Amino acid sequence: MTWHGVPVADELAAVNIDERGILPEITNNRKGMLLADKDLIRPELKDYLAPQHLDLQTPLRKNMQDSRSKETASLMMNIRRKIETVIEQLVERFHIQSIKAKDMAFVYKSYT
Repeated sequence: MTWHGVPVADELAAVNIDERGILPEITNNRKGMLLADKDLIRPELKDYLAPQHLDLQTPLRKNMQDSRSKETASLMMNIRRKIETVIEQLVERFHIQSIKAKDMAFVYKSYT
């Protein structure tokens, strides 16, 4: 997503696919900061993405020490809110949560 809230890439997966499983496809040929949710708090993922010049940043759990500045944490939360808003708008507009497709070809055909 750009700073203005415009989606620039997407990846659809079945509900039973762990998001860590499609991470290589999502991050292919990308650089910079990758904001993710708490599900991706894994040191091995951070190490996996580092050679690609991707800086994985996630919100921390309550029992974790945050070494980031308050300003950085606040900026990341604002960006995450924008991301969540865009996702909610896409779900509402395209009725994504109510798709009963048997394969991904049907999904892509329906929304392209």
